[in-house]
Amino acid sequence: MSEAPKSDFLIIDGHALIYRAFHAFPPLTDSEGNFVGALYGFLRILLSVLKQVQPAYWLVAFDHPAPTKRKLEFPFYKAKRKEMPEELKPQIPQIEEAVAKLGIPEFKLAGIEADDLIGTISKLATKSGKIDVLILTGDRDSFQLVDDHIHVLVPNLGFRRDKQNTSSMLEYNAALVEQKMGISPLGIIDFKALAGDASDNIPGVPGVGPKTALGLLAQFGDLDGIYAAVDHNDAQIKASLLAKLRQGRDSAYISQKLATIDREVAVDFDLQACKVAGYNKDEMSTLLMQYGFKSLIKFLPEDEFELGLQEALF
Repeated sequence: MSEAPKSDFLIIDGHALIYRAFHAFPPLTDSEGNFVGALYGFLRILLSVLKQVQPAYWLVAFDHPAPTKRKLEFPFYKAKRKEMPEELKPQIPQIEEAVAKLGIPEFKLAGIEADDLIGTISKLATKSGKIDVLILTGDRDSFQLVDDHIHVLVPNLGFRRDKQNTSSMLEYNAALVEQKMGISPLGIIDFKALAGDASDNIPGVPGVGPKTALGLLAQFGDLDGIYAAVDHNDAQIKASLLAKLRQGRDSAYISQKLATIDREVAVDFDLQACKVAGYNKDEMSTLLMQYGFKSLIKFLPEDEFELGLQEALF
């Protein structure tokens, strides 16, 4: 008897995908002159992926506007991030409305980053071994979650001269993460602990760059292994590097903490509540027409009426 096929669970990293769409698509406006480029781009990417993946379960995780636990504990965390552009702010509720009309459950918790919700839910969903998770995001932080049952989908966006968008996506498994990043998915955490991450203002160890970090991890395995070698004055580590590592020990372990996605968040998660169900296609079509997105209607998933008609005919 053959093993039953696994079901796909699509987890959408809301704000990461919004920002990717905002920067990749032209600054479109609706008939009233309001910016809708991020809304269009988000839906264009999402609907294209839904057409390809056709998941059995889905959800979207958004960042909550309240300060996160990391930010409260370490005020410098993400301190260099620019404020959300004014033209993007009004598009966030529009995107959330569109997601709701598609029937996609939304997860958002005060003090918790979307990454931590995604990490926790992906762990819970794959626990049985019967679900494979696909994380749709434009943020490579999720690479640390990749394993046999969790892959990351990254949209690859580009524009022709006529400004017509072409999009595809790259699915990262553990082998591709290692090929692209030079380190295993879990190793990414200790890599950031050493080399830091400028985008999140994670300091790492001052004076230790990516090449040195990769070399140390290849030689000693992980951050604890590196500092065990430091404590023993390992002759394989140059004196100047030993000094940097000693001086930056606290920074390294704080950076490791900041870089680690929390997979134990207290979240009310019910897999069956995330099962893909019917939605009102007419309402969604009306919404798309309202913003002038007529070209996206053809990408909408089938609704219950269309599915019922197919069953009756075939």
